[in-house]
Amino acid sequence: MTRTIPEPPEPDATAAATSHSHRLELIEVDLVGGGREVSFNSGLNLIIGDITTGKTTLVRLIRAMLGTMPDGLPPEVGYVQAVRGHVMLGNHAWQVYRPRTTTSDALVEVSEVHPTRIARASPSASP
Repeated sequence: MTRTIPEPPEPDATAAATSHSHRLELIEVDLVGGGREVSFNSGLNLIIGDITTGKTTLVRLIRAMLGTMPDGLPPEVGYVQAVRGHVMLGNHAWQVYRPRTTTSDALVEVSEVHPTRIARASPSASP
């Protein structure tokens, strides 16, 4: 399955003054091995649910994808092998793959994706 990313607007004097070249936008997060994908809409997204449904764990795994894997994740996520995400940074699309390991030499894969499309790496996975 493919998600089309909107083309950035043509630059003009107003746009140049309000450019968000360092803005990070989450497009999708995939819990590799867990069979879960979470897609985000443009703008504000709310993560809601009953107590103990994984809201905080999802946020911690998103932070792990962008930084370091936290210690003390609940045992329920033991099946998650990695966190893969598609993000927009400014006008550039990126795929980030972060294995679920806490070693200091763990390799994190970061690759730029074609600017108008983000292809899901695992089209057979279902949320």
